Parts: sequence; structure tokens; C-alpha cells
Amino acid sequence: MSHRKKRLQKLIDLRSREVDARLGKLAEARSREELAKQLVEREEAKLNAARAERASAISRTFEVSSLTLSNDWMVSCARRADLSRQVLEKARQTVHLAQEQLMAAKNELRKIELIFQRLAAEERVQAERVEQRLTDEFAAARMAANEKRRGET
Repeated sequence: MSHRKKRLQKLIDLRSREVDARLGKLAEARSREELAKQLVEREEAKLNAARAERASAISRTFEVSSLTLSNDWMVSCARRADLSRQVLEKARQTVHLAQEQLMAAKNELRKIELIFQRLAAEERVQAERVEQRLTDEFAAARMAANEKRRGET
């Protein structure tokens, strides 16, 4: 293997490891996104429960403490739900970024593989030319030797 092909093979190995690392990061980002989705669902359920409790506190006879507590709980749940939605949005952005980085790494790997294939094809063509030239020279030498033998006799 030529020096140039060895260098390209090392680059291919490096890019392959990079693609694998990007795949790992994408999988990690997706798992974080799934956890964030679950968190949003839990917080939404809590918020709905808080709204229902507040509605029942309003419909009951007027008790300031229970109405205040249920209202405070609902506001707290709404804030947590908003925060969990923000976490989910960040997780989605991270997944999108990881996907873009993975595609970029795959493209870089493909480029180097293409260069490697072209180099191998060029070397093969050049080797075939050298072999053909040697074959032609050998055939020409044989013909010259045959001509020389014919001329001597």
C-alpha cells in the first residue's frame, strides 16, 4: 500500500470513529429528549389536576385558605410545566444539532472514501499500463529476436 493510501486509510479510520462518536451523542440526545417528553407529560398531568382542584375549590363554599392553596399549587404546577417544556425544546434542539453533526461527519467520511477509491483506481490503471508496456516491450524484443534469427539463416 502506498504512503498516500496509508494516510487516507488512517483518515478513514479517524472519520469512522468520529461518525461512531456522533452516533453515540445522537442516541444520548434522543434519550434526553424522551426523558424530557416524559417530564412534560407528568407536569401537564399535575397541572391538570391542580386546575381541577382549583375549580372544585371555587365551586365549594368559600374557603379562602383552600382557594389560596389550590391557586398557589396551580401556579406552581404551571411554572414547572413551562420549565419542562423549555427543557424539552432544548433537548429537541440538541437532537437536531446532533443529527446535523452526524450528517457532516458522514459526508466527510464519504469524501475521504471517494478519494481513496479514486486513488486505488488510478494506481490500478497505472499498474495495468506498466504491465502492458512491459508486455509490449517483451513482445517487441521477441519479434526482434525472431527477425534477427530469420536474417541470419
